[in-house]
Amino acid sequence: MKRTPAIVFKKRLSPSEVREHWIYIPKRYWSWLKPNSIVKAAVGDSVVEMRIDGWGRMTPLHLLWSDFLEALGCDPESDLLTFRMREDGLLEISAERPRKPDST
Repeated sequence: MKRTPAIVFKKRLSPSEVREHWIYIPKRYWSWLKPNSIVKAAVGDSVVEMRIDGWGRMTPLHLLWSDFLEALGCDPESDLLTFRMREDGLLEISAERPRKPDST
C-alpha cells in the first residue's frame, strides 16, 4: 500500500521572499528542515538540491530561481506552496493555485 507523504507545512511567499529569491522556513519546522543543511527536494518532475542557511532561508543550490519557479509551475505572488516529507526522506514541494470564486 502506497502512503501519501506527510504535509510538513503550507505557506505563501511574502513580497520580500519573492524579491530576494528565497523561501523562509519558520522556526517551528527546523526539526524537519535544519538550518545550515542541504536538502533534496522533488520539484515538478525533477529533484533539486536546496540549501538552507543559518537563518532558515531556503534557495536552490545549482539552479536559477526563475528555473526553480518554472519547474514548480508556480506564480510566486499568489500560489500556496505545500511542503511534504516523503518516507524516503525526500522533501516534495508543490504549488496550488488559489481557487476562483464561482460567478453564479
